[in-house]
Order: sequence, then structure tokens, then C-alpha cells
Amino acid sequence: MKKSILLFVLLWGMIAFIPPLHALTAPDPSVKITSPLANATIFSDALEVNFELENFELGKDGKIKYDLNGENEKILETGTSISVSSLSAGRHKLTLTLVDMNEEELSPSISTHVVFICKKPEFSIKRPEKNAVIYQRSLKVRFQLKDFELTSTSVKSTKASADEVHITYRGGDGKIKYVLDNGKTKYHTSNDPITLTELSHGKHRLVLSLVDNDGKEIESVEKIVLDFKVVLSYKVGVELGTGIEADPGTGEHTKGIKEDFTVKFRIDPTYEATENIILLLNGEEVPASEITQEEDIYSYTLDNSDKREKHKVSIGLRSYPLTLPQQIEGVMLEPSHIRNLPYNRPFIFSLTLRDDYTESEPIVYANGKILPHNPLRALTYTYIIDNVTEAIEIKVEGIVKNTVGNTEVETQKVYASPEGLIVEIPGQSKPVSVYTLAGQLVTRKKVNNHAFITLPKGMYLVVVGETTFKIAL
Repeated sequence: MKKSILLFVLLWGMIAFIPPLHALTAPDPSVKITSPLANATIFSDALEVNFELENFELGKDGKIKYDLNGENEKILETGTSISVSSLSAGRHKLTLTLVDMNEEELSPSISTHVVFICKKPEFSIKRPEKNAVIYQRSLKVRFQLKDFELTSTSVKSTKASADEVHITYRGGDGKIKYVLDNGKTKYHTSNDPITLTELSHGKHRLVLSLVDNDGKEIESVEKIVLDFKVVLSYKVGVELGTGIEADPGTGEHTKGIKEDFTVKFRIDPTYEATENIILLLNGEEVPASEITQEEDIYSYTLDNSDKREKHKVSIGLRSYPLTLPQQIEGVMLEPSHIRNLPYNRPFIFSLTLRDDYTESEPIVYANGKILPHNPLRALTYTYIIDNVTEAIEIKVEGIVKNTVGNTEVETQKVYASPEGLIVEIPGQSKPVSVYTLAGQLVTRKKVNNHAFITLPKGMYLVVVGETTFKIAL
């Protein structure tokens, strides 16, 4: 009997220590980091770490304790990712450990880790500078990289088919992507300069960026936009004054950027010249020592050493005669003493109508062409000939005497008083306008018989009807 009791107790004890069936079959909890991959390189100071859990539910079965480089332990209670920020450049280790709801580690301990490298690349262009001007069809772009290793590649074709290409990558963080003038995207994988060839004349834009080995742009490194200009030729505009023959002649001529431009010229034998030849380069007179002469042929060579894109060569006689009309009744022309005009320079003159001719509408011609006028002040007009390249003859038409009788004009009076003007036109009603000497209107009113106009001290032109008075206050 005692043996039976003892056997029963032993069996009962054994049953008590046997785990339930589900405990024998249920797998252990696990945690796995899915990104980043082991030894991955990131180019940012922030990282999102993704993980997967099996047989472990956050917030129910427990939590995740994590640390970076063994420091600053933190607890995650929900979610499927962990955000890490303020990363310094270098190698880092992130460790994830499963803990129970009391934040105690499980037994046995369940953890995982990932090692990754944080880099903060710097990318700059050493040459050329932005907005540089290049005088050839090719350009080497020299760059500088910091904390970024270019991935070199090798390409092999199999013998079985030339279409089969095998690309092998050897080490490195990525490549330089560049696009010229919105064209085809290209990649650079060596530390040698980027070479651009077959560049056309004109402006160009090169956009460069760093990409990883999958071709994804590295957002933490700003794109570089490099604007530059290629100049392969230059233009020379030739302008000839009257009496000059030249080869090449008038017009625009194109030369290669490294080529000289030579012009040969002479005075037309049929032109009666009394002055020497003058040559202007971009508006400045060329010294006589730079112009050669052989008999009646002159020669000048432009070497374009300053590599300008445009030049203007103007050749003419040193001056051209000016012919002004003589003794036009009712008109005064200024300046009236000039008889010769310098080549390729503007000529400005004025025409003023005298008192008895203020109703005139003058028409001024230069070599048969009507010149537009600009009012300078009351009854005075200015005219401009932009560039003198030939003899100039001025003619004036449209000058007529006023219809107002002398008796009427004589009865009009304008004189100064201490505080303004007094206008007297007995028995008449006329418009009165007051101008400054610069031609700016001060006041205008209609006057019947008599009027007082208050004005500050100064000089004025007072127009009464068609008559102009100059008054000092």
C-alpha cells in the first residue's frame, strides 16, 4: 500500500512539471532588421530603421529596447520602425532587444543589431568658374569630392554575343550624374576630370549631382549648376564713310576666335578729299602707327587679343563739310559757325523762330531726308544727326510770317512787377502761356484786356497769342 501511494505521488509530480502542449510547439519570439542592410552606407544624418517581429506583439507581449552605439537606451511600445537622427559621420551600431511589459529582458535574451556607415559628402567644382568663357570646343570640368568614393566600373562583352554586356562595379559610394543643356544623362565614375567635347558656339548649362550605386540622387548634397559660354568666332562690323573704298566692305564679317581680321581701304579717287583718313575701332581712334600704307592703299589688322565677340571698325575722312542755309528770314540756327563735322560723331543743332514767325511749322532736311525734331523750349527745336559719315547739307522749309498785324502786336505789353507779371492786351482776349527757359510750362490762362500773374523770381518766356516775350523777375 505504501508503495502504491509513493508511486502515485511521484507520477503526480512528474505531470505537474510537464509543460502544456502549446508551450512545447510554439516557436520562440524573434526580431529582424529589414533596413538598412548590414554595412550599408547612408548619406544623411537621419535614418528610418525598419524591422519585423515574429511571435511577439508590441504592447501585449512586451516592448523593444534599442540603443545606438551602446548609449541612450530608449523604449519602443508600438510601430514597425525606429527613427534615428543627429547622426555623426562614421560607423554606427544599432541594437534592438525584446523586453517584457516590465521592460525586463526575456530569458533567453532575444536581440539583433545592424552596423551602418554615415557619410556627409561634399561636392564642388574647381574649374571652370561659373559664367566662364571658353574659347574651344572641349572643356575639362575639374571637381572635388569629400567623404564620397566614386564607384568604378568595368564592362565586358561575351564572345557568344556582342549584345551581352556584363558590368562589374568595384567598391565606392556612387557616381556623378551630369546633364549638358537638358540632353542625355551621363555618369562619371573616376577621379579624372569630366571631359565635354564637340561644344557649340554659345551659352551652355551643365547640371551635376551625386547619385548612389542605384542611380538615386543623394538629396543631402546640393546639385551644382554650372553656366558657361563657348566663343568660337567673333564678328566685325565694317562701316564706311562717303569717299572710302574697302575690302571687305560695309557689313558684318565673321572670323574664327583665333584668327586676325584685316581690312584694306583707300580714298575713292573720284572723291575730292581735303582731309586725312580716320579709323575708329569700337568708337576709339586707332593710332596712325597701327595703320600701314603702301602707295594709296591703307591696311589695318585686328588681332582680337582681348577675345571680344563683337567689334566695329569705322573708316572715313577725318571730317565732312557742313552746309547751312544762309540768311533764312524769321529763323535762327545754332551753332551757325561750324563748317566741318568730325567723322562718326553726332551733330546736334537748334532752330529758333523769331517773333514775327511764331506761327511757322518748320521742316528741316539733311541731305534730302526730313529730320525729326524735339522741342527744347518755346519756339525752339533741336535736331540730331546720329553719326556723320558724309557731307551734310541742311535745308529749312515752312517758315512763314505771322498773320497778326504790327499794330496789334505793338499794343501787347508784358512787364515785371515786384510779385509777378502784368499782361496788357487792350480790347483783346488771348491765351497767355508762361514757360521756364528750359521749356517747362508754368501756367496757362486766357486774358481779357489785363491780367496779373503771380510768379516766383526767375527768367520766363511769356507767349501772348503768337508773340513771345522774355521777362526777368
